[in-house]
Amino acid sequence: MALSHATIGELDQILVEDGLQVLLAFCSAVESGAASGCTADKAAKVLVTYLVAHSRMAELARLLIEREVKYTVDQSTLFRRNSLASKILSAYSKAIGITYVVETLRDTMRFACSEPLVKYEVDRNKMPELNDNQLMENAKRLLALTDRFLASVLRSQNSCPPGLRMVCRALDVEVGKKFPELRSMAIGGFFFLRFICPTLIAPEQYGLVSDGVSKDSRRILVLVSKVLQNISNGVTNASKESYMTVMNDYVTKQCQKLNAFFLDLAKPCNRMPENTVSAGELAESRELILEWLKLNVHHVGRALIAGNRGSAISQIKRSEKRGFLLKRGENVLTGTQTWTKRWVLLRRNQVHYFRSAQDALPAGVIPLADTQCHASDAYGEEHTLEVVTPHRTYVFRAASSSEMAGWVSAIAAARNVQDSDSEDDDDEDDDEADADMRRERRSSWVASRHSIELDDEVDFPFPAPENKAPAPPPADAVVAQARRLSG
Repeated sequence: MALSHATIGELDQILVEDGLQVLLAFCSAVESGAASGCTADKAAKVLVTYLVAHSRMAELARLLIEREVKYTVDQSTLFRRNSLASKILSAYSKAIGITYVVETLRDTMRFACSEPLVKYEVDRNKMPELNDNQLMENAKRLLALTDRFLASVLRSQNSCPPGLRMVCRALDVEVGKKFPELRSMAIGGFFFLRFICPTLIAPEQYGLVSDGVSKDSRRILVLVSKVLQNISNGVTNASKESYMTVMNDYVTKQCQKLNAFFLDLAKPCNRMPENTVSAGELAESRELILEWLKLNVHHVGRALIAGNRGSAISQIKRSEKRGFLLKRGENVLTGTQTWTKRWVLLRRNQVHYFRSAQDALPAGVIPLADTQCHASDAYGEEHTLEVVTPHRTYVFRAASSSEMAGWVSAIAAARNVQDSDSEDDDDEDDDEADADMRRERRSSWVASRHSIELDDEVDFPFPAPENKAPAPPPADAVVAQARRLSG
């Protein structure tokens, strides 16, 4: 597809201005599984290429980190799931860090790949012929090799690319706001889990070795990466891999040293990331993004309408109640009644329910005007409540009677919340909330008129209200421009 200079300029303006709003909405659509025509891995690589060329990748990384941290409920899951944000951070580190990692690890990597596995294996199940003394000697050699890799990394802080340092800075700042005790672990998870350790396990993909890596050499590198990952996480091995417990003392001693390294990486960086993207790569990435927007303009528009917060849990800040409930539904293909776990968010006078707490878009929205909510024993299950609207009855089940009573009380109270768009309010958060509610009311009309569900797997269209001319969604300018540019 040949784009004119005017079209290229206009498309770039749409994509990179206004806080990367359109690209964040596209990310939300990809992560929710709604987007078609691309995989999460492909989208991550293309977005990194495009934004590195425009010197905006560090900004997207910061926004994704902010979003991931803000909407993580359980700190044990922070950056642990294979989300689009994690894929983008991995792709970014690989795109800008290859030269750095080659210069940092090349010599030690060559040495490791020249060594025989029999001198480093510490798992008796892998080599039953090794006796206890040999295993102990192997553990010492493995620790010495790990120490060589670690020393190479610790000496490299001044040559670490600015883009990597900016990601570490964003992790330190954003994680520190909510989980201050996890700052170093978050940086270590990115720097080692997403960057250094993948390099060790697959050095041929980063240009660290010219030829392929043998099976024995890769096993040595895997063992080294296990130790380094434990140090970065600040954890020691337990019963799961008992053969690695011999490394525990070393891991404990190195944690403090590595924490200092992470905090140094997180210091403000005045250098700007370099643009390593060729003109041809930029053009290809732009055309792919335009093609994806054309295929997914409806989903991107929905994400923009939803406020482009990128996650269902994004509205927690102003929610009255939230949590998991079981929702009763009917599979229209089989006619069977099912109870399906849903993340439920009560905000002002609407109930939103999502397939998971990480979903970008709700499976359904229940406007609470003209509704009744009460406990019910009509479904053969305990702790059941009904939300009765003029169009249908929604049935949920809580884990306990007290939880059910809490939801009934909260929904009853939320029914009385009245929005006043004309009321003056000097509070910035309330102004933003009012804007969000106006967007939500547009989609509420849709939710109230689409009651047939395929176990909640309904993709709502955006019809116009009755007796009115079709009204564009709030993000109509962006969506319309994307349609026009895509031809």
